[in-house]
Amino acid sequence: MVIYNNDSCNTLVSLDADPKSADYNDNYSSPEQTYVPTNIRLPVEECCYWDEEEEQQLYLPLNSRVDHYLKGVPQLMDSRDELLASPPVSFSKNSTEKVLYVAQGEVAHCTSAQSDVLVSDKATTCHIVAFRSEVDGNDSLSSMTHIDGTAYENCIQDMVDEHIAHHQESSEEEKKSELSTSSSLINLDVHVMGGFDDADSTSLEISVWFMGLLARIAQEQSHIMKITLKTCAITSLNDNGFECPIGRGLGIDTRSGDVFLATVEEEAAGPQVTLRSVRLFAESETKTLSLIHSSRSDTVKILPFSFNSFGHIDKLLKLPDKVLLQYTSTSPHVEEPDFCSCIRSSLKYLRDKKCKEVFGPNVDQTLVYRRSGKTNQWSIAR
Repeated sequence: MVIYNNDSCNTLVSLDADPKSADYNDNYSSPEQTYVPTNIRLPVEECCYWDEEEEQQLYLPLNSRVDHYLKGVPQLMDSRDELLASPPVSFSKNSTEKVLYVAQGEVAHCTSAQSDVLVSDKATTCHIVAFRSEVDGNDSLSSMTHIDGTAYENCIQDMVDEHIAHHQESSEEEKKSELSTSSSLINLDVHVMGGFDDADSTSLEISVWFMGLLARIAQEQSHIMKITLKTCAITSLNDNGFECPIGRGLGIDTRSGDVFLATVEEEAAGPQVTLRSVRLFAESETKTLSLIHSSRSDTVKILPFSFNSFGHIDKLLKLPDKVLLQYTSTSPHVEEPDFCSCIRSSLKYLRDKKCKEVFGPNVDQTLVYRRSGKTNQWSIAR
């Protein structure tokens, strides 16, 4: 789901062809292809033994669609097929797993002691990204975000930096130079899912941008981190053949690192779901991801932000769903059945609430919530 989408695209690793241009799409069928090596690793198949490290290296195309090219990478197609073959796991307030839900425009980090599952859903052109890192198989950290455009380069880099800091802090006697040794590299697994073959190529633009950014990060952090692309179901790789996404929600088991399709009922999505969605309507000079949870705290935090009602909200609320979809979604023909009801809840919140009532007179008071025991219920932290 995208309500607002930023069309700016910072090109990385020479993936500079316009994904919306005819030439870019036509080049896919050209026999003369150019590829560049990256420091992104591919998953090693259990039945195979690689003599050379380079054999696990991912190459990216310069003059063809990245999602089409990735269809020719067997390891990624195997993990993609495995992910999309199973029905979504549904989480509710009665789920026994401790769930940490990440909404569009948010980012969260956690250990397996804090949450069993990190999950996000309701993605159409959006991409959901999950990271999980270990050093020598110990002390894992998991992260997830749900991005709706290409304006989040610094935020994705901050996510990677959080993993580096986590492992450095957890090994106080281990210096940064020691982390650079081959036996102590941080192993960062990456899973990304989202998008479809939409007519406006919004999904493709995000896919191209993300893969280029990931390649640059893998190169810059190669002295301390090995990045492996474990799962990639993006744009046409996530399309059912009828311009509709297959996977819309992604979960990661923080204990095992396994990923799966997922859906989350509102009762299991954590505190103040509607308020968190209102952030998508908030005016901001720069697009940024809102950090709701970290490995340093067991609380969910809703950082303060300014929001205001705007004209014609009542008119929007009176529109039939088919018309409201056209005004509020970049992919109206593939949204889920509850899309309009969620939008109406957000619009009513904007109309009826003042940001000073929520975040204090100076709009500077963070809302802090703590999980109630091992349940998926949250209460205000005093």
